[in-house]
Amino acid sequence: TIIFTSHNWRQVASLAHQTMNLNHGKLTDAVIENIFSAVLSKENNDTTRYLIQDKISLFSETIQTGKKTIFIDPEKIILLGTANKTKKDNSFIGKIKQVSEDKGQIRIIIDIGIWITMRISKNTYKKNMPLVGEQAVICILPEAIQTTQP
Repeated sequence: TIIFTSHNWRQVASLAHQTMNLNHGKLTDAVIENIFSAVLSKENNDTTRYLIQDKISLFSETIQTGKKTIFIDPEKIILLGTANKTKKDNSFIGKIKQVSEDKGQIRIIIDIGIWITMRISKNTYKKNMPLVGEQAVICILPEAIQTTQP
């Protein structure tokens, strides 16, 4: 067993088989993945565009605009398959960077221009069997996007 501490959670995620998170010195179940800075702007049809790191645009409905911190729920990201182009909103093709088991689910890190984590059931994983290095298509459901700052 090796204990490794870092503030760089992406590095930890790429190295560790298991992780524990501390908040003010106490063990916590807090999620620290899929937190991004985004600029929210209104589109024509009551939809809000979330621009993340000037690279990725997501769409959902909210009344908020401006620069915000957002959280994308890793359990509300759908694996659509491998290497099939789709025109569905909030769908992206990316390269799988890591696949691991975590608390009875499969945790997948995929690079879609930003590194994003998704969690799927073991059954879903068995149906698709995505492997590290493969391209995959994911869909980020609009309800997965939460604004964490007012």
